[in-house]
Amino acid sequence: MLGSAGNTVINGHHNEFGEVFGRLVDLKVGDKFYVYSKGQQYTFIIANRMILQERFVDVATRLDNARWLNRTDDVRLTLVTCWPKISNTHRLILVARPVD
Repeated sequence: MLGSAGNTVINGHHNEFGEVFGRLVDLKVGDKFYVYSKGQQYTFIIANRMILQERFVDVATRLDNARWLNRTDDVRLTLVTCWPKISNTHRLILVARPVD
């Protein structure tokens, strides 16, 4: 649950169906953003930004990439989308921490 201990993962399109994550690629480490849930505003700061190849790689690489989606003991929000816009061969993964 957002704001609680653990890894909240949100995956969204960046190139179709409204482009919910259309501008995610513009975020950099240190940028702040806001998420609204159940009438509450949560502020996060980007701690890690990765572009990882997902297509045309071996299973070991894909499993290593997937570690960013695992459960954690800390509070974090992980945002995932395909990249680049025209080929979707990679995943853009942003890991954000709450701002106190």
